[in-house]
Amino acid sequence: MSTSIPQGLPKIDLIPTIGMDFIGLLFAAVFHGITTLQAIFYYRTYTKDRVTLKILVAVLWILDTLSVALIANGVYTYLVLDFADPLAVEALVWSINSEPAVTALIALIVQLFLVYRIRTLNQAWTPFCVILALISLLPFSLGIVAVYTIDAGSQSLAAVGELHWLAIAADVSSSVIDLTIAASICWLLYKGRNGFSQTERIINSLTLYVITSGLTTASLTTGTMISYLVAPTTLVFQMINMSVSKAYVNTFLATLNSRQSIRGYPSTADTSKFGYGNEYVLPFRAASGTQISQPNTRVPRTVGSSVGGKISESEDGLGV
Repeated sequence: MSTSIPQGLPKIDLIPTIGMDFIGLLFAAVFHGITTLQAIFYYRTYTKDRVTLKILVAVLWILDTLSVALIANGVYTYLVLDFADPLAVEALVWSINSEPAVTALIALIVQLFLVYRIRTLNQAWTPFCVILALISLLPFSLGIVAVYTIDAGSQSLAAVGELHWLAIAADVSSSVIDLTIAASICWLLYKGRNGFSQTERIINSLTLYVITSGLTTASLTTGTMISYLVAPTTLVFQMINMSVSKAYVNTFLATLNSRQSIRGYPSTADTSKFGYGNEYVLPFRAASGTQISQPNTRVPRTVGSSVGGKISESEDGLGV
């Protein structure tokens, strides 16, 4: 049912601007709900994970909640506080403008976690991981600079168009980092195959999770960049960017929560990675002629870390 526009009030197409922000808020709210469910499942299932990992999950959830709150405040300002104000569409609300900084921080935390995961799989890759961690600071820094520049400037949609090079550089670098991390983990998992059916099943499942996670985040950042280039005067790019942080947090939690189903251990089993409270490990090394224990064997954590480029022993030896 359509309503007539009051006389004297110009008709403005709000679909490319406020409409995109509203749709972005809906998607962000749905994804945040999924994030909350995953966080609850994690805390109820993996009770023996170390406090450091539990704190990391809590920090990411809080940041994701803050992201949704900033988006909601911006949309509320547009639709309620600035209702019937045609000029309000051209100005960026401070909360929506600040949200990309939260997204950049979430992406940095998740990327650094995954870089550490690579190093844990194979300590011989430490120099590569250090370089990758330093490169991960690039999109974060660009995001902070872009937010600060807009906040200190006119805070208008036109100002965003003037920073196209920052947005493109941040999106491209973030996509490249995500794909590089995914490819690195997949390669290490591939090199860790040993012929045992249980191990092969675990590796295949983990590889699928890694590829899906990397492609999900990279696709969203790439979509943000493309929409920015194609329609810089609209907020389509902002609509997509509102879901980027949710993708990072959800893929991170999905990786943690998948451990039980992939390995088939009881929900109370201590199955965290990186020594987060585990008492048992399964010896596992890269394909190098080294004898490997059967996949379901559980032995005390007495084996050392990687030597000579071999994959580190972890609870399942797969970096999860």
